[in-house]
Amino acid sequence: MAIAITLEQYLSDRHVPFDTIDHKMTQSALDSCATAHIPNYKLAKAVILYNSRGDLLMAVVPAANRLSIMELNRHMGEDYKLMSESHLYSLFPDCEEGAIPSLGIAYSIPMVVDYTLFDNDEVFIEAGDHRHLLRIDRAEYMNLLSHVPQGDLCGAAIGSPKFVDSVVRDW
Repeated sequence: MAIAITLEQYLSDRHVPFDTIDHKMTQSALDSCATAHIPNYKLAKAVILYNSRGDLLMAVVPAANRLSIMELNRHMGEDYKLMSESHLYSLFPDCEEGAIPSLGIAYSIPMVVDYTLFDNDEVFIEAGDHRHLLRIDRAEYMNLLSHVPQGDLCGAAIGSPKFVDSVVRDW
């Protein structure tokens, strides 16, 4: 599979041009960036959450950062929690596990996007498998998400030491 059928149909129906980027098989967004030779701040990473009513939300942040759930909850005025990986397959049946495209609207899932993704000239998203990314021009990406809430959702940079890890233990 090069691109998830639902995603491809959504982009085609809206006449959104994109390029497919092939890369070696990977299991993480950061590895996809490295093997595709793209900056990690240009890859839009999807995080699926739910609230107490069972409402779903896709938060999208650069692969360079973790999602700050505290900032997301403050921004949305709700209490969202991470959805477990085991529940994601039913939401994205045409995608491989862990390769969720960061266009929830294609799957009828409400979204919120970190505004820093709009600072780039292009945005990359997972195509639905672990071997392909899609490159979408910034203007096209912004147009697709023009009605989607935006905010400062980024937490710590990926790879940053946690506070506990930064404390020297061996005196």
